[in-house]
Amino acid sequence: MGGFDTRGRFHVHWGAAEQFAERREESALRRSGRPVPDTAYEHFGGIDTAPVDAILKRHDYDQKMILAILADIQDVYGYLPVAALKRASQVSGAPYALLYGTATYYSQFHFEKPGRTVAICRCTTCALAGAGRVARTLARELHTEIGRRPTAGGVALESLHSHIAGAASPLVTLDGRPHPVTAASAAAWARSLTAASESPASAGRTDA
Repeated sequence: MGGFDTRGRFHVHWGAAEQFAERREESALRRSGRPVPDTAYEHFGGIDTAPVDAILKRHDYDQKMILAILADIQDVYGYLPVAALKRASQVSGAPYALLYGTATYYSQFHFEKPGRTVAICRCTTCALAGAGRVARTLARELHTEIGRRPTAGGVALESLHSHIAGAASPLVTLDGRPHPVTAASAAAWARSLTAASESPASAGRTDA
């Protein structure tokens, strides 16, 4: 018997004739070139991938810079969205399996969107201004550590890989926005952030 493939070409299939019941199976549908719905599959959420294109251009689309590219993507989104990795693979030519495998190997990368993301700049200027004490205080008050994967809706504590131009030191950001946090005020700021995230009214977030 014969049939047409997805490009309209006719092929002869040698072998025992298929029964009507066999034509209804997934394998028969796939051989016929018709799409087979997968009820277990859920499409990943869409995002604005323009920042990914800018990051890849900045690193000259170099596959040897995968770690830096992934770090920059996570700095922008707060986590590694599947759509961002797909876009990076498509534009740079790096296999998706390579990007995903690299991201899962290193503990500082995570794929779940945290409730809030607190990031601390560790540049020399911020270090001299007390960024280390701020980081230790925030880690203690938020019951986490830098790079640890947060629970669903929890607060992620990350390191900034570069200082934001014009921002004061030490630089602490909340969801990408700089906040005036010092070694003296870090504990109170972290407690107010925790209280806001645990409050039933936290759906309408307030930037502490």
